[in-house]
Amino acid sequence: MVRQTQGARSLAGWSPVPPRRSRSVSAPAERRGIHTELKDLPRPLLIYLLTIFLPIGFNLGPLLLTGTRLLLMVLIVPLTLRLIRGQYGRVTVTDLFFFFFVFWLLVAMIVYDPSRAPAHVGSVGVEFLGGYLITRSYVRTPAGFRSFCLAMGIFVLATLPLALIEMVTAKQIVPSLLEMIPGIQSARISPPDRRFGLDRVSAIFDHAILYGLVCATSFSLVLISLKGAISTTRRHRLAAIIGFCTFTSVSSAAFIALGMQMALLFWARALHWFPGRWALLAAIGIAVYGSITLIFGASPFDLVATNLTYNPQTAYHRTRILYWGLQNVWNNPWTGIGLGDWKRPIDLYSASVDNFWLLVAMRYGIPAFVAIAIGYILAIVSVSLRKVSGDPSFAEMRRGWVFSMIGLAFVLATVFVWGTAFSLVWSIFGAGIWMIHYRGPEAEAAGGLTARFRAQHGSRLAPTPGCRVAALPPANGGAPGTESQPNH
Repeated sequence: MVRQTQGARSLAGWSPVPPRRSRSVSAPAERRGIHTELKDLPRPLLIYLLTIFLPIGFNLGPLLLTGTRLLLMVLIVPLTLRLIRGQYGRVTVTDLFFFFFVFWLLVAMIVYDPSRAPAHVGSVGVEFLGGYLITRSYVRTPAGFRSFCLAMGIFVLATLPLALIEMVTAKQIVPSLLEMIPGIQSARISPPDRRFGLDRVSAIFDHAILYGLVCATSFSLVLISLKGAISTTRRHRLAAIIGFCTFTSVSSAAFIALGMQMALLFWARALHWFPGRWALLAAIGIAVYGSITLIFGASPFDLVATNLTYNPQTAYHRTRILYWGLQNVWNNPWTGIGLGDWKRPIDLYSASVDNFWLLVAMRYGIPAFVAIAIGYILAIVSVSLRKVSGDPSFAEMRRGWVFSMIGLAFVLATVFVWGTAFSLVWSIFGAGIWMIHYRGPEAEAAGGLTARFRAQHGSRLAPTPGCRVAALPPANGGAPGTESQPNH
């Protein structure tokens, strides 16, 4: 026991006992409403989402800059330095792999064409690493994560009127209006593409695939991760709108992502009483994979691409791209082919590769693919295995993010992503990294107080996280005779 004295009571603003409700470690059982939840969204993140919703671009000499790139160029260096100093928690293995990915991207481009390396690495590196770092740095608490998930839901909701108009008129409203401003460029206006009698919706992105991908990735973040944060009715309505917006893209890849998340949610709810449900699902998946390969003589990817896509001819085309793309990878394993054309049969006339993971390996080599793939997988596994006591809402936040990232991983095997959608995808991924080291509300509060005390008084006298101390000496040492005395 330590007795509090008058001098110790003069230490204003320091309370060693964690408060019952803290903004930084928001009480999980408290439902605060949409307006209150959004207050926890950091301003740089709000500006970032606005730059994506308003896709403004302009030429600066030979460079094409967008609002998103410009913002990330300003933030990427200070965010990187603060991350290295430990101001955003411990550096994770995923952080290291992602930094190595950008480094190897630079190496591969220098080998391919040193004159094109700065522009290409600058644009791709800033969009990838900047998108990842902005949420990796600013989303550090449950309250911050819920705010980001809600902001993504509102982001998709704001595109609903644009989607309805484009479904009927085939006109992208926002890009068309922005390009009326002299000197301003916007998202590429996609040519009309009708499926099921409807015009595919691109909204504010360059292609309908990108719009469907962003909408589908936001589904679990709203439906699952926001459980307990906003009312059930609002959460279900917002998730339904996200599902409808995904449908307006008429993209089979987005449909697969959405269906996979719903299937995982059904499995989790149906077998919530069984602790080994995910190990069972993994075993079933391996067994099904092996059975399909033996019985049909084709990989599950071939069967899915042929039977679960809108256009089977396009699906067959993708399987051939996979085969010949891998031949290019084996022929150029270390630094890839850069931005050059890839070797393929003459009937594969298009140079596009509808597989993000494959194109990374083709352009920048196997080391780049290994770095980004392992970083991705390790983060999902680490978050999936994280158990936290004292915060019932953490399990839902973790589940929503993991389901979303699993769906995204499969979709990226069937499409390529670029531009602002590329940056936004990695910002959604970065928003869940805080869960790797999250310890629960009480431990986080105690750890934050310990760090603040060390900054003021030095590490020698810092209390152990979790201990309850009645008072501590003031920073200036206090007046003589006011020191705390042991209670004999």
